[in-house]
Amino acid sequence: MVVAIVGILSAFSMPAFNAWIAESQVKAASEQYMSGIRLAQAEAVKSGQRVQFFLTDATPAAGVATNLAGKNWGVQSLEVLNPNQVDELLQSSVLTGQYPLVSVGANTAVLTFNSIGRITNIGQNAEINVSHPQSDDRLRINVSTTGAMRLCDPDKTRSSSPDGC
Repeated sequence: MVVAIVGILSAFSMPAFNAWIAESQVKAASEQYMSGIRLAQAEAVKSGQRVQFFLTDATPAAGVATNLAGKNWGVQSLEVLNPNQVDELLQSSVLTGQYPLVSVGANTAVLTFNSIGRITNIGQNAEINVSHPQSDDRLRINVSTTGAMRLCDPDKTRSSSPDGC
C-alpha cells in the first residue's frame, strides 16, 4: 500500500521535477556564457588589446570555426601587430556534455572587445538566446555595443517586469 502511494506521488511529481531540472540548466548555461563574455571584456581592458569571445560547436581552440548555435565558448586574445590573427586561447568551456539538451541561438558568434571594453566587430547589440525543449523558460543575454550586459526573459517586456527584455 505504501509503495503504491509513493509510486503514484512520484508519477505526478516527475514532470515538475524534469521541468525544474531543465530551467536550472538554462539558467546555469546562461550564467556560464555571461561569465565568458565578462572575462573577455575584462581581459581586453586589463591587457589593452582586443579580445574575442566566441561560440563554437567544436572543442574551443585558438582560431577554431565559430557557429551561431555553438554550445561551447572560448576567449582568445588577438595579436597587437596583426589584429586579425589570434594570439592565444585564454579560457574556454565545453557545455555540450554538461547540458546536452540546451539550445543556443545568437545573432553573432564572435564578440570582439577593445581596450575600453566596448564591442567593435558589430554595429548592433549582441543577443544570445538559451532554451531547453523540456522547459517553457528561455533566457537571453543582451550585450550592448558599449559593453553593458544583461540577462533577461524574452517572454516579458522590460517595462512590465524587472527581468524582462
